[in-house]
Amino acid sequence: MMAVVLENTANCLWLAFEALQQDRSGLVHKSKLKVLTANIGTLLDLYGVERGLEHFRSTSVLNFNQFKYYLQQEVFSSLPKTLQHHELRLFESKIAEVCWLICRTRYLPRDNRIFSDDSMFQIFRIFGVLAELVPDQYNENVYQVLLHPSEVCNIAQSIASSLGCYFDEEDFTSLSISMGNFRFAPFIAVLESRCLNEISDTVALEESVNNIYQKIVEDVIKKGFLTKKGYIFPTMREYWFVLRPSELTYYTGRNEKDRRGSLTLEPRCKVEPKAGYKILLHSSERTYELGTTDHMSRLQWISALQLASEHSGKYQSFQRLQATKRRLQRQGRVQEMIRAKYQLQQERNAREAAEGHAKELRSRYEGRS
Repeated sequence: MMAVVLENTANCLWLAFEALQQDRSGLVHKSKLKVLTANIGTLLDLYGVERGLEHFRSTSVLNFNQFKYYLQQEVFSSLPKTLQHHELRLFESKIAEVCWLICRTRYLPRDNRIFSDDSMFQIFRIFGVLAELVPDQYNENVYQVLLHPSEVCNIAQSIASSLGCYFDEEDFTSLSISMGNFRFAPFIAVLESRCLNEISDTVALEESVNNIYQKIVEDVIKKGFLTKKGYIFPTMREYWFVLRPSELTYYTGRNEKDRRGSLTLEPRCKVEPKAGYKILLHSSERTYELGTTDHMSRLQWISALQLASEHSGKYQSFQRLQATKRRLQRQGRVQEMIRAKYQLQQERNAREAAEGHAKELRSRYEGRS
């Protein structure tokens, strides 16, 4: 499980590590890494884990891979062998908060400021989930955290559409061609100056960012009002439900402050419809009866519950797996383009060779005659 936590927090850790550099060498003094290490250790109820940095390797500086190795051996190794999805999310969130405290001064002061500080942290987390840690081609100690333009486009479109704003996809496509993959600072700059520069409703903007944050980072598959049949008093009562892999939590209202309970989901769960727009959720413990308002709503909830149940047994979050799937699809398309380009070049070479051979034969024939 420590490998999963390290993998999921690597992007945030690098951005914090990068902020501690004095130059672009990819090396950070151990004295600066002590604070970061101590704070991460405190999250896991480990104290004094930073002291071992002094005796780890004989150098006064560490590169990122060396620092990750130290965290893996001295800090994350204390994690339980298995973690529930909500426990994994909690650890990742706390580590990301520590990293953000270290690197936020690089990103908060900016022109054309639209996002609040809270929204900036949420976007930092979204970026950390969707982006890829890529080695620098010029320095083996340096990395870049890069987000593909298609992911940036999806985020910008989601925010703009939720606020009823126009999103100029052609302009963004032209921009992304010139920029390539996005680092965090340019990602924020493009969102604020090119995609969302006409938005003035800050409350609505924060709500829109929060919805994307819940989907990508908190792994929320679906939210909405449902009725639930009571266990002691068998009456149907309305609650606000939030569905994630492995759990269906319900609250008294959509502000999600008063939590009333949670239904555990597992791969063996079965979901089936019942007359009257109702749903039966069969778990190993008992059967729950839920009610929707119409046929379409019931179909959507059944599909979402089945998806959450199927994913509940997997160690990685649903959205991270979806991001990996999209990344592999993009890589597959690139490889296909390379193969197609190679094939076209081979055909062109063969055609030129054939034309050259035909020209040579024609010259010989004309010379004889």
